[in-house]
Amino acid sequence: MLIRSLIPLGCVAAALMLGSCRHGAATRAEAAQASGGATEVDAGAEPPLEERWIGPGAADGDGSRERPLASIEEALASSPGRALHLRLLPGTYTGTWELPAGTVIEGAPGIATNGRPGQLERRLGVRLESPEKDLVPLLRAEGTVTLKRLTLVGGDPTLDGPGPWGLEDIRVESGSCISMSEGRLSADKVIFVANRGGGTCLQLEGHARAALTGVFFEGPWREALALSGSATANAWLLRVRGSEWAVRQRGGSLNLERVELEGSGEAGLYVAGGELTVQDVRVEGYEYGIMAGREARVRGERVRLQGAKRAGLAMVGAQVELNDVEVSRVRGGGAFAGIQLVGGEATLSDVRIQDVAAAGLSQRGGNLTLGRVSIDGVTAAADGSEGAGLSIRLGTAILSSWGSVDRVGGPGALVAENGSLVAPQLSLRGDAGGPGVVVETGGTLEVEELVVEERSSPALLVTERSKAKVSRLLIASKDGANAPVPAWTHMIVATCEEGAQVHLGILRLGRLWGVVEDAPHPALPCLHELSGRASPGP
Repeated sequence: MLIRSLIPLGCVAAALMLGSCRHGAATRAEAAQASGGATEVDAGAEPPLEERWIGPGAADGDGSRERPLASIEEALASSPGRALHLRLLPGTYTGTWELPAGTVIEGAPGIATNGRPGQLERRLGVRLESPEKDLVPLLRAEGTVTLKRLTLVGGDPTLDGPGPWGLEDIRVESGSCISMSEGRLSADKVIFVANRGGGTCLQLEGHARAALTGVFFEGPWREALALSGSATANAWLLRVRGSEWAVRQRGGSLNLERVELEGSGEAGLYVAGGELTVQDVRVEGYEYGIMAGREARVRGERVRLQGAKRAGLAMVGAQVELNDVEVSRVRGGGAFAGIQLVGGEATLSDVRIQDVAAAGLSQRGGNLTLGRVSIDGVTAAADGSEGAGLSIRLGTAILSSWGSVDRVGGPGALVAENGSLVAPQLSLRGDAGGPGVVVETGGTLEVEELVVEERSSPALLVTERSKAKVSRLLIASKDGANAPVPAWTHMIVATCEEGAQVHLGILRLGRLWGVVEDAPHPALPCLHELSGRASPGP
């Protein structure tokens, strides 16, 4: 007997509130104060940049606040090749610009307006806009550029050059935003909005580095954030909504903290290579919440994966170490499992899987270590596949702590195809009409204490060259906690003629907490007491 297998291969809003949302290095004054030094700028610091005030439509200006210049071009031409502090008055500025290294462009302060309840939104009154159908960069520079309080529209990409780029309180509306293979990007309170369908918004490759604080990606980006090569990025308060791939990593190092990803595309977090560290991450929707490939190394804690169509967490040959993981509402017609492991190495602790289809946790190959796992609510897939709570095939799974499985559409645990499951304690509850534990096709089960409650099918079914070793088996009635359980021989089934072997220690029938009735083992030639003596018949 072979049960059918599935083998798939496959506070954030506060960042944009009025005020600061820094997270990281202290300011110069704060750092000096913390170290006991003076708070004033060092005597050797560079002098402030010359200012040029600019206002659309101004006439006969000299660049002062009282008499602004009419355009950015006029301001740059006033001191060719020199860095300036350009102060822009409200209005729209059309063109594309090559900026000297060290340039600062700062828009006039925006107006705080009522946004969603409990929030403030800043209306940015200064727009830099690329001419229609002009596919050159909106802004280009070979050195440091700082942008503050601006709306940037168009350009392909919007910003071009190694930087360092410093963005603060910026809105970008474009089909592609920034592509960097070297240099640095610092973004604080930035919204990237897709237009023209949206390609890759922020692409970091080579040796590029980025620090993102309070950054939103809105609209149908193909990729909101893409990372490859040896690039590194740290993101705190990151939100992506509507992208096909929210984060797509093929290499480098990425650290995500306090992140929300929402969409219906391929994957919220896709990691084909490199190192990913996550903390306080929520993914809603997508085909896969998190997908990790063979060259990926993923670690972190506090991960919430909701509403995926195929799997909340899918790992194919990856190295994964996660703590405090919650997967829920995996209901798509092509669902594979709440958590899916194909090869690789995974250590998962404090795992909660709720309301999923096909399987709670499915492993095919590789090595899995689980600590404190609970699975509640698994339905069989639309094609009638197994609906198991735990499905272990080919690989090795070790529960370092307890595991519980409630209300599943198939076996509470399935160990098959030479797979192995070892656990100190495993509890299975809910009468779904399926066996408690099935061990088949060369599978191996070893459990210190197995509790099977409220099931009318066999508590333990062992077939086809498989082995099961259970030190303590407790079977409780579905008719109530105080009801005795009849000594049915079919509560333990082993197909001895197919090479099954069962080693059983203490069998208890009756209430879960206290013995109501002792019953002997069934009379099966391949069922043995752990001492090695054949068990007596009923």
